[in-house]
Amino acid sequence: MIYVSSAGRLFMRAIAKNGSNSIGRDFGPNDARSGRGSFSFQGNKMVGVIPFDAGARQITATFDPGFTSCTARVIEGHSGGGTIRRKGPNGIMHEISSATTSSPSCSIQSGNAFAGQ
Repeated sequence: MIYVSSAGRLFMRAIAKNGSNSIGRDFGPNDARSGRGSFSFQGNKMVGVIPFDAGARQITATFDPGFTSCTARVIEGHSGGGTIRRKGPNGIMHEISSATTSSPSCSIQSGNAFAGQ
């Protein structure tokens, strides 16, 4: 989940679940923690990169001209075609040879998406 403040700053909440295990992380625009990822606007697209131990996830949201609707695309990979290494919700490091995200979605709403959560 990405929240864009009225000042144009981007905040992200990422939650990964696997059965009864889950891990959540919140990131703000000035977060200096390693592996936090970064998001920025590039024209009518918001592009984010979330690094893993080895490899990364790229998230792209493409907006219509009025910023009233959007489409999402998610790509995971590793430079040189190597394996992706990332920690799962259970805390165990996993090596992944191939990853696909099916049917990513995107929606736009007014207000603070993080309020009350």
